[in-house]
Order: sequence, then structure tokens, then C-alpha cells
Amino acid sequence: MQFPRIHLNGSHGPTLLAQYLEATTAASEALKLLLAIDVNGRDYYVISPNAANVAMVEHSARCAALRAIFNDLCAIADNIDSQVEARKAPAPDTVKAELLAALKALLFDCEHGNGAATWESHKGQARDAIAKAESSQ
Repeated sequence: MQFPRIHLNGSHGPTLLAQYLEATTAASEALKLLLAIDVNGRDYYVISPNAANVAMVEHSARCAALRAIFNDLCAIADNIDSQVEARKAPAPDTVKAELLAALKALLFDCEHGNGAATWESHKGQARDAIAKAESSQ
């Protein structure tokens, strides 16, 4: 099954999801109504002895087709919902990554006794990363 892909140039994810959910609800209601129809042999026996059997087979096929449509709509809605939820997840925090990298460099300098110039360079990077992290809060 080909699912839609939510992206900036396409449909608005929550709107598309709402449309599929509405269609799913309508298909569910239609299926419920279709299943409630009683294929009564007395409505067909005047046509031919086999007419009721044919009508029952046809009715079952309609129910199966509508059930398949309902299942497809559910699968599409579920896929769209997963995409919408995934887009809500926060992006990787580059500020924290920069801070961590600067702190690791400082730790490396401390452990390996690197020169003062390297130490000062990494200390400056750490200060910049901390300032950036504080300003982003």
C-alpha cells in the first residue's frame, strides 16, 4: 500500500489525518449499516429458486469490499498519525552536542597535560558553548 509522505511541500499532516479519520468513521458507519441489512429469502424466491443464494453471496462480497476499504483507511490514518507524531519529536540538540564536545576536549587536555595554548583554546570553546546553551533556554 502506498502511504502519503508528510513533508513541507505537501499536505498539512494534522489536516490530512483528520480527513482520513473522518473517512474511516464514515466507512465504519456504512459497514455497520450494510451488515445490518437482512438478505431475506422471501424477497427473492419469486425471482428464481437460486436468487436468494446469489443475493447472499453478492451481499457478502459488498461487505468484504467495504471492510477492505475500512481497513485500508485505518492503515493510512495510522501511518499518517505516526508521521505527525514523529514530526513533533524534538530535533537533536546541537547546543548540548557542542557543549559536550568542548567539555570532552577540556577533559582530554587535562588528562594528557597539553600545552596552555590548547587548554585556553578549548576553555574558550567551552565558555562559548555554555553561553550558547544558557541563551537558548
